[in-house]
Amino acid sequence: FPWVWAQELMQAHLPCKLAGVAYHPAPCAHLAAVLSAEIQDLVRAVTLPHYRLVCSVSTGGKGQVSVVVSSRCLWNPHADSFATSHYVNPMLFCMALVHAIYLE
Repeated sequence: FPWVWAQELMQAHLPCKLAGVAYHPAPCAHLAAVLSAEIQDLVRAVTLPHYRLVCSVSTGGKGQVSVVVSSRCLWNPHADSFATSHYVNPMLFCMALVHAIYLE
């Protein structure tokens, strides 16, 4: 799995979509779903077909609240991998994660 390419694609895509966007719960929930599908399509283009991709995007408003995002996965450390990226503007934050699971 070309995780470096995947990370670069996400790092280029998030600012294009989120620059100047303010956080509002309902629209940002929809935006997270759209971003997840777009990122999955971008990463799929540089990934071999025998990888299953699982993409997760989290958005939230910037404020006085701390956020911790974690994930756990049971996988083969020799074949499976992941890539992450994040974006922050004065009004929101976004964290994108792609798991690539090798299918035999």
